[in-house]
Amino acid sequence: LQDKISVDNFLNDSEEVIQWVNERLEQCNVKPAELGNLQAEIQDHQTFETEIGASQERVQAVVGEGNRLLQEERCGTRDEQVMSKVNEIGDKWDELAVQTERKLCVLKDVRTLHQFNCICQDMAMWLSMIETQLNIEINLKDMANLQNLIKKNQMLGHDIQSHERHALDVNVMAEEMLSNEHYDSENIREKQNQINTRYEDIKVLQDKRHEHLQYCQQINTVIREINEREVWVDDRLRFLHLTTTPRDLVATDTLKKKLARLEAEIIMYEDSIQQTSILCEKCRNGNDDVTLVKEMTSLMDSLNSKWEGLKKDCEQKHDKVDQTRDFYSWLLDVGEEKAWINEKIKSLNLDGTRDSLPAVNRLLKKYDLLERELDTHNQHIDTVIIAAGNAIIESRTPHSIEVDTHMKELKESVGVLYNICAAHKACLTDEAAHLNFNWKAEAIEVFITQKERHVLTEDVGSDLTSCEVLIARHDNYITSLNSFKDNIDSLTSLKDR
Repeated sequence: LQDKISVDNFLNDSEEVIQWVNERLEQCNVKPAELGNLQAEIQDHQTFETEIGASQERVQAVVGEGNRLLQEERCGTRDEQVMSKVNEIGDKWDELAVQTERKLCVLKDVRTLHQFNCICQDMAMWLSMIETQLNIEINLKDMANLQNLIKKNQMLGHDIQSHERHALDVNVMAEEMLSNEHYDSENIREKQNQINTRYEDIKVLQDKRHEHLQYCQQINTVIREINEREVWVDDRLRFLHLTTTPRDLVATDTLKKKLARLEAEIIMYEDSIQQTSILCEKCRNGNDDVTLVKEMTSLMDSLNSKWEGLKKDCEQKHDKVDQTRDFYSWLLDVGEEKAWINEKIKSLNLDGTRDSLPAVNRLLKKYDLLERELDTHNQHIDTVIIAAGNAIIESRTPHSIEVDTHMKELKESVGVLYNICAAHKACLTDEAAHLNFNWKAEAIEVFITQKERHVLTEDVGSDLTSCEVLIARHDNYITSLNSFKDNIDSLTSLKDR
């Protein structure tokens, strides 16, 4: 009877244990999707494991009691039933241990997956923010905005680089879960690939954006440089266009010096224009943005056109100034010749006294000297001034008509001086001839008066000797008269002329 009671007690205890284990097995039979508050589930499982640990002694006691009854052969005809319960409790307990461990693994996997999803979510949000910033439209013409965007892009690059560790954490967690054959391996692999792909894409996008921003900044730098060069050229063109034609030789020389300085500046500035053109060509070869490149190319073409126009206008202005300077230099020579002519004409009107033959002869010598000077000046006028004037006229300068007028006036002035000189000289020659006639006539009159004294004497001699003396004197008188006859003829000839 005692054995029967012991067996009955064992069977009752085994049923309770089996029921308790089955209840615990049902608690272990949980799916990840059914889990709610993960932290509460983990705490509950820790309590569950504590409960299992605490119940292990009781279960072992029941199994030990069954084994003891079997060993002592106290079960009677119910040996198989006791053996079955002992085996069932052992199997159930082992299953409970396995299921408890499995649930713990599930909870760990869920927690790891939750952590992985949180990291992926953070990375996804960060990636979305970076993608948004990298896709912001760029104002290509705003230099300040470009520099600001370059700085921001550099900061994004540092941020991307700093998040490489987070991307590595995602890959480490994913590979660890996949190597452990995580229940959600497919989604884990998909999220891992998405994060890696997006991360690599933003790195490539950031690099491309950096290159694009640098390229745009370079183009804008070239455009700004082109605009600066164009302002410089416009200033010089404005100087050339606003410069009026000088009105005298001094102003012409001053303008010529200014043009020489401008030409030196243009020669020195040629390298800057070429460097800008080279930079423009380099940017054009890296054709990244058609609109900006077209604008830069258009501005560069405009600059080249204005630059060539500046050089051409400067050359033309230089030629005009040279022509103007030649004209004023020529006009100065003409003025000097006219002044000399006017001075000589004025001096001819103040010849001086003509009351004696020596005075008139001195004036004649003066006119001979003037004629030689006039011939020299006339030769200079013909060989230098007229030749230079004809050259100016042939070059079709704006001064051609004025030059022709001055040439005609100068030749007329020379002719007037020649005529005045000839007229005055002829007058002086007549005056000299008249004075010479009077002088000779007076000399003849004195001679005749002296000879009349000899003819009018009444002395005919008192003796032969005195008569012979008188005859000799008369012969000498006749001889002197005959010899003086040439003077009479000369005077007559002078009078007729």
